[in-house]
Amino acid sequence: MGKKTQKLLFIRFILFVTFTTLILFDILNDTKIIDFIINHRILNTISIIHIFWLFVMFDMITIIIPKFNNNSYNGKHFLKHYLPAIDYHQNKLINHTKQNRRGALKSAIFWISFNLPFAILFFLGYLDTLFFYWLFFLYYFLDTFCINIFCIFHIFIVRNKCCNECRIYNWSYAMYCTPLLFIPDVWNYVLVLLSGIILIQWEFGAHFHPERFSAISNLTLQCQNCQYDCRYNTNKKNFIYYINKAGQMVYYKLRKLKSCIFK
Repeated sequence: MGKKTQKLLFIRFILFVTFTTLILFDILNDTKIIDFIINHRILNTISIIHIFWLFVMFDMITIIIPKFNNNSYNGKHFLKHYLPAIDYHQNKLINHTKQNRRGALKSAIFWISFNLPFAILFFLGYLDTLFFYWLFFLYYFLDTFCINIFCIFHIFIVRNKCCNECRIYNWSYAMYCTPLLFIPDVWNYVLVLLSGIILIQWEFGAHFHPERFSAISNLTLQCQNCQYDCRYNTNKKNFIYYINKAGQMVYYKLRKLKSCIFK
């Protein structure tokens, strides 16, 4: 989606690698650097990790408030990003909306199924809060990895044409905050709450205004009106382009195999 998201990809990758490296260093050298980052209170109020949490909270608030949400890919549920198409086929929009809903349902089932083993292991006592902090930073990085390089939801599940039209784009906040559900802390739960508000706000928009989520009825989502750098046109013949082409090839191979097995 352009230089901004590529910069975020780099920053989140550095955060994930740094956090992972510090965990390994603590394990190998019996130190408590991560414990200090998470639990040491500055002026008896906030910890070091809470300072980072403030940046994440600020980012979420800008998504929730229409005035500050200036991107159609994560703000298309708002009227300000809706440019109605003229004389579009209503049946096409209805079919597209149904397809979007099926993709969203499949995505929800996939995400719950993927994280369910972690929840079970946590309640059985095999996973501690440190693992879920690490999982948060992994998901936080993968959020931008999906936007810039390869998205399993785009290729295999939702299958919208791009991020700008993606039916579940704003689900990402709830997705990378999922591990925080298993870390009892007011700050963590505030992030979970904000991500839940973003999700509910998004789903209300999708339910009551499906025309805003489709390029059939929303000119803002059509390629000729797109204001963002797209990995599917402007970035062709580079590393990201070939990764996505490989993912699409795998998808079509699997779909062909499925049709051969169940025909």
